[in-house]
Amino acid sequence: MVKFLQVDTAANGNMIAPLKDLIFIDAFSTTQVRFVYSNAYQDLNQIKLDHAADANADEEVGSMVDALRKIVIDVAKGRWSTPVVNITSLLPKPITNIIID
Repeated sequence: MVKFLQVDTAANGNMIAPLKDLIFIDAFSTTQVRFVYSNAYQDLNQIKLDHAADANADEEVGSMVDALRKIVIDVAKGRWSTPVVNITSLLPKPITNIIID
């Protein structure tokens, strides 16, 4: 079963991002975190999460990237009877939008 992260965005309401085929999470910029996925065609797809500016470095404890990596691990370890987990209140910065590239 696929698990999903659910976030409430300021601009576009409630959105979800899948964990299936997730390769890595990184800081695309100081206002975007990028989830990079593989697919059956050996291409990479990405979902970008817009948020308020984060002055913390990519790997710093307390950064958006650090928080999201920890959340993904916790969700993956969680019960399969709960495939959608709302993470809005767990993030250090609010998510304003989700962009699919």
